[in-house]
Amino acid sequence: QEIDGTNATAFANVRCNNSSTYGVVVNRNIQILGTLTMVTGYLDLKNNEVDFSTSGQLTGETETSRVRATNSSWAEGGGTGRLKATRTNPTGNVAGMGLTFTPSTNMGSTVIYRGHQSQSGVNLTSSIHRYFELQPTTYATLTINPFSYFDAELNSITPESDLKIMQLYNTSNYWQTRPTTINTSINQATGSTASNSLSYIRVTLAKSPCTMTASANSNSPVCSGATLNLTSSAT
Repeated sequence: QEIDGTNATAFANVRCNNSSTYGVVVNRNIQILGTLTMVTGYLDLKNNEVDFSTSGQLTGETETSRVRATNSSWAEGGGTGRLKATRTNPTGNVAGMGLTFTPSTNMGSTVIYRGHQSQSGVNLTSSIHRYFELQPTTYATLTINPFSYFDAELNSITPESDLKIMQLYNTSNYWQTRPTTINTSINQATGSTASNSLSYIRVTLAKSPCTMTASANSNSPVCSGATLNLTSSAT
């Protein structure tokens, strides 16, 4: 089943109930002004956008009934498709998209995206197949409680307990690791964001790179003819 057409369509409500291999495929940008209800199977965004505007919302997602974005080969996380919602002074789990947050100040009119493509960059090799981006009128930091995800979005990252909230920090595509508490039994991460050089906030979950610290020592100085002992350690 496909949602297609030559003109943009605004739906009141959409009920997704298709347990086939590919589920329902979105082949163009659409709006849902009421409720997108996931009953069975996928809603595959591919490279398109579902806009909840100022009133729409998502409900009913589970491991086996969820929104995703695949590429032309149906690979999970390969599509650029996003969910979008626009809210004024947003807080909580906006539009039911899975990021529950409290801003440090009122952000004014804010566009919130949920993407399903793995992120990468400096200090981040590969993330899960979910990220959130907030484009506020007034920048704020966020208390995140929680960032929700599904096991199917883990992108083969193990162990799951090593996942951290990662925030895009600057235009050089550098990602900053944020203090994180992860609950793998209910697929939720809590933490916070920080101020940075960007006008927007983008966060995902990823495994922070390992860091090695090395040190070297010796028994120097030694007298002529004596033995110079070199030692090293690493953590």
